[in-house]
Amino acid sequence: MGAVRFPNIIQALVLYETIVFDSILLGSHFDVELALDLLMDAQHGRCFYCRRALTAATTHVDHFLPCARYPVDFGHNFVLANNRCNSQKRDRLPAYKHLAAWVERNAANGDQIADALKEFGIAADLAVSNRVTQWAYAQTEVAGGLTWLSGDKMVPLTEDWRSLFGS
Repeated sequence: MGAVRFPNIIQALVLYETIVFDSILLGSHFDVELALDLLMDAQHGRCFYCRRALTAATTHVDHFLPCARYPVDFGHNFVLANNRCNSQKRDRLPAYKHLAAWVERNAANGDQIADALKEFGIAADLAVSNRVTQWAYAQTEVAGGLTWLSGDKMVPLTEDWRSLFGS
């Protein structure tokens, strides 16, 4: 296994200079609850990870790509999860099956998500979200890292994930 390369993340940051640097340097995040109704519609009222029906009491807005990996709020990165899945996933990178669902959801609803979230002043650029996600998964693949499937089940990341982005 070769050395882990760290691509120049500044390239992604430059695309959202003010928003990104404010988020990183000042720790500012928007109210993710603004995305709740939009995501509820896009996910048909189901948890992104386990597909169980969501209720008001158990619904969390989750960062698909964990803040620990990339601390910037981009609209396409948000998914709804029930409290159990969100607690179990924590700051772990989701497994291939979840990545495939995320890519599919964004392909089907990406423009709608972007338009709606921009009304709230939330950065939503699918190309940027995809690049940052590809970077995080590439780092995990090179390092031989594990990804979160469900509960406490972690699985290796295979190179199959690249096909989701045409690589």
